[in-house]
Amino acid sequence: PAGPVAGAPAGSVLAEAVLHCFLTILAQVPDTLIARKRGLDVARRVSERAREVRAVLRTEGPAGRRALAAFDAEVRDPGHALNPGTTADLVTASLFVFLTEAGMADSVAKEAERLSRPAGRDGEGSAAGAGAGPSGGA
Repeated sequence: PAGPVAGAPAGSVLAEAVLHCFLTILAQVPDTLIARKRGLDVARRVSERAREVRAVLRTEGPAGRRALAAFDAEVRDPGHALNPGTTADLVTASLFVFLTEAGMADSVAKEAERLSRPAGRDGEGSAAGAGAGPSGGA
């Protein structure tokens, strides 16, 4: 994208990269968890939606945020049958390797510990409601 991805926290280059990675993989390869639960045609339709969202996210502004929010709601169906979990697992594993190979393992562990604590008055702690992206993943 030309600038920050709509919907990513302001100034968060890493969040932008993770979201871009997730949508790129999902747009190019139908998610196998969706295919197993709902069939390959449904998985291909979810990939098509990811392509559409990526195209809108390339434009700055509210349209990108709305498209991402709508897609996020779509894949969070009540039965979790549209959960792109395989794609999320791939992105998460890649992010783990990136962070640990970049010598950030201690920082990652400290952040995980911070996020596992109950939220305090200043909002620090629990990641609940942090808006991690489609299906609560990265």
